[in-house]
Amino acid sequence: MLPLKLEVENFLAVKKAVLVSNRNVTFIVAPNKAGKTQLMLILYTVFWNLWRSQIEERFPNTKWVEKFKNVFLVRKANNLISWKEKVAKIKLNLIDKEFEITFFSSGRTEIKKENLTLLEKSPIYISPAGLGDFYKGIWALKKYYKHWKLVSEAITDLLEDLFITSSETSLENDRDENLLSLFEKLFGAKYFIRDERIFIQEGDKSYGLEKTASGLKSLAWYYLIVKYNLLGSVLFIDEPEVNLHPEYISKLAKFIFEISKNRKVFIATHSDYLLESFNTLIKKYNLKVDVWIGFLKNGKSYYTHYTADRENLIDTSPLNSVYTKILEELFGYEGEIEI
Repeated sequence: MLPLKLEVENFLAVKKAVLVSNRNVTFIVAPNKAGKTQLMLILYTVFWNLWRSQIEERFPNTKWVEKFKNVFLVRKANNLISWKEKVAKIKLNLIDKEFEITFFSSGRTEIKKENLTLLEKSPIYISPAGLGDFYKGIWALKKYYKHWKLVSEAITDLLEDLFITSSETSLENDRDENLLSLFEKLFGAKYFIRDERIFIQEGDKSYGLEKTASGLKSLAWYYLIVKYNLLGSVLFIDEPEVNLHPEYISKLAKFIFEISKNRKVFIATHSDYLLESFNTLIKKYNLKVDVWIGFLKNGKSYYTHYTADRENLIDTSPLNSVYTKILEELFGYEGEIEI
C-alpha cells in the first residue's frame, strides 16, 4: 500500500533519517526531542502539497515553501535547518517518482518534483492533545485572523475540512457505516457538528464536546473524519494515547487497525500499551507493520527502521526500560526484571 522511502538530513531535530514504509501501518517511536512529530509533519506537508497541486491549475514552488512555513510555524524557510548547519534536505521516493526539497541558510529553496496524480482527498493529521478543549478558539483564529500563524496548519486544515464538509450533508452518503458502528460499539459515543460546534451523543443525550471527559474529547476526531467522509489514502496520528485509559488505548488500536485496511496510517507514539495492543493484532491476523525507531546521539537524532511481524513483534523494550529502572529503585533489585 503506497510504498515510500523518506530521507531527511539536518531538518530541525532530525540529523539523519533514511526510512522505508511498505505497509499500511507505520509506527514512529522515539524519545522526546528526537523529532518524530517533525517527520510526520514533513510527510503531511509533502502529501498536502501533492494533493493541492492536483486541483489547482497553478501551484508554484512558492506555495510549497509557504505550506512548510505554515505547518512548522516558522517565519523563514531557512529556520527549518538544524542549528549550525548550512543545508537541510528532504527526499521522498513515492511509487518510483521523486520529490526533493533543499533549504539553504541563505534563504534560497530548491525544489525538484515529478508530476504525481495520487491523492483524491487531502491527507489528515490528528493531534488529539488539547484539541477538544481549544478547537473553537483555534478555528476562530483561522477563520477571522488568517494572518495570525499561532497554530500549525496541519491542525487547522482538519478543522476547516470538518466545518466545511459538515454543512454539505451529501458528502455523508459514501461514508463507511461499518467503521462508525464499530466506533460506537467500542466507545459508546457518537459525534456530530452543528453550526461550527462539535457535539457528543451518548444514548439519548447530547452536549457540547467541551463538556465531556478528556478521553472522549481525544476520540472525537476519529469518528468525525469518518462521519463526514474525509478519510483519504493517508492519515497521520500524533500520540493517539493522549488522555486515554489503557483499556481505551487497546480499543483504539482495534479501530485504527480497521481504518488502516484501505489506507496508509502513520502513528507517532510513546505508548507501550498501544504497541503491545498492535502486537496482539499482528499475531492474530498475521500482520506486518513498519517501525521507525529514533535515538539521540550527542544531542542529535537519528532514525532506523524495521518490519514487525508475527515472528518479530514490535520491540517495546525502550519504553519498558524506564519502568524497569523505577522498579529497581523502588525495590532495590539489581538484575533483569521480566515485565
